Amino acid sequence: MKLKNNKEQAAELFNSPDRVTFREFLKTNTGEYDDIEFKGDYIEEYKLAKHIIAMANSGGGIITFGIEEDENNILTPLGIEIKDKTEIKEKLSNFIPNALDYELHVFQYEDEVEWKKLKNKNFLLITVNYNPKKIPFLSKKDYKNIKRHEIYCRKNSSSKIVTYEDIQEILEKRVANSENTLYENDLEEDLNQLQILTSYLVFPKSLLFTQNILFKDIVHELTKKKISMIKKDLKIIDEPNLDKETMRVK
Repeated sequence: MKLKNNKEQAAELFNSPDRVTFREFLKTNTGEYDDIEFKGDYIEEYKLAKHIIAMANSGGGIITFGIEEDENNILTPLGIEIKDKTEIKEKLSNFIPNALDYELHVFQYEDEVEWKKLKNKNFLLITVNYNPKKIPFLSKKDYKNIKRHEIYCRKNSSSKIVTYEDIQEILEKRVANSENTLYENDLEEDLNQLQILTSYLVFPKSLLFTQNILFKDIVHELTKKKISMIKKDLKIIDEPNLDKETMRVK
């Protein structure tokens, strides 16, 4: 029988998160990657929100609580005290945009568990979906080390502020997926996205790489498409520009 590698097991857990796939994922795992994050215990919501936003901008991923990883990438299932998922989501909603799709999963193991390392322990798994049609995602508010006008991505198994190359890649993916979805979003979301786009034009000094001409061209193009989409949804028709000669009654 062919053994599944770490990526295959992670994909199976992501698509079908349950006690069995979580157990098998832990058995085969070889440490953190850009799309896999392990936490021994809960972290503050603003820190967690930063990881979730970074993963959503970088292809999605999973975050586990109750698993400790040492410097040799050895995983130790510690378990955690389970918190109310609704309460966690309410706190995260202060930072995470409504359009960002993620789910919380709780796994509880009893005495009869097959793998004894999980015996009588509880774990929390967060799955972060990837939607290139809606990236980049930004925090809804400023708090300590998470900022509204900073874009985060996953790099070297951590969540960091994007470089020019990172944002160019994100925007290129957005442009590539925008043509087929220009008219799918509701008005509130469209206006929020337009506000994000124009923030790079109104506040160019907030991110130094916005001075790059190619970046500005991409943002301008996305902004024009977004405005056009909103006008179409609202059935707004621009009046033609008629010169005096055209308007003269003959």
